[in-house]
Amino acid sequence: MVEKRSRQFEPPPKQTQTQGGKHFADAPFAKKTSAKKTSENKMFANKTLADVPFAEAPDFDAAPFQRISTTGAELVSPTLSCVEIDLETLGRFEVVEQQFRQWGVVFANAIALPPSNPAFPTRAGSINALIGSPKSGWIEAKFDKPVRLVKGRITSSRRMTLVAFDQQNHLIAQTEIPQSNLAGSGSPIPPNTEIKLQANNIHRIIFQSFDGQLTLSEFGFGF
Repeated sequence: MVEKRSRQFEPPPKQTQTQGGKHFADAPFAKKTSAKKTSENKMFANKTLADVPFAEAPDFDAAPFQRISTTGAELVSPTLSCVEIDLETLGRFEVVEQQFRQWGVVFANAIALPPSNPAFPTRAGSINALIGSPKSGWIEAKFDKPVRLVKGRITSSRRMTLVAFDQQNHLIAQTEIPQSNLAGSGSPIPPNTEIKLQANNIHRIIFQSFDGQLTLSEFGFGF
């Protein structure tokens, strides 16, 4: 049974059954499980994340930074229809790409694992997190249709940014965790800090830790 996590802004959930999990239709974030064996929609069959290479991403200084909150007190617009994917359905060291395609998102350079380093703890009730691999320090997600909100919980060994691009690969928004937030490091920013980015017409996002490593959990997005 899929667990719906409580949020300050969530109304009482209305449950409706969907394939692969439960969709809490009235809640801002409804956790979605992976589908390891699903047929691909023909319109996406010839498209890959390589269509817009990571190396060609524009200068991150081109868009202003959105401020993050470490208190969790900020609210998400109740008009958004939001999804949170369930990483606990993934296997240890599973390469994560198409597993959540049915929910409209494809990943690149990501694997799922329970972090063994205590500096990268998971939150209570969670085991898995995503890390950047085979290339260290970044995770990319691409959406089948544009979204207006992206969020996740991050632990990073260095400063990290979350950047968003439109369909033409133009940088449209970014936010950051300005320094390391490893557990036990004495950082004023706690591990698993929630980071959110809101903009219209988001087609692709990148979590990037500069010359470091990061873990991503509780990844979600809203339309």
